[in-house]
Amino acid sequence: MTDPEMPHRPASRVSESYRRKRSKNVALLILLFALVLVFYAVTIIRMGDGERRDQQPLRRPSIDEKK
Repeated sequence: MTDPEMPHRPASRVSESYRRKRSKNVALLILLFALVLVFYAVTIIRMGDGERRDQQPLRRPSIDEKK
C-alpha cells in the first residue's frame, strides 16, 4: 500500500524531465530545419546568379588583351 506521507513528486519530476527533453529536442529540430532552409536558399540564389543570358559571361582578360 502507499504511504500517505509520501508525496507524489517523483511522477511529476519524471514528466517535468520528459517535457524539458522534448522541448529541447523540438528546439534543436527547428534549428536544424532553419539551417537546412538557409543552405537551400543560398544554393538556389547562387545557381540563379549563374544564368546571365542577356549579359556577357564574366571572364578574366587574357595576357594578350592586357597589352
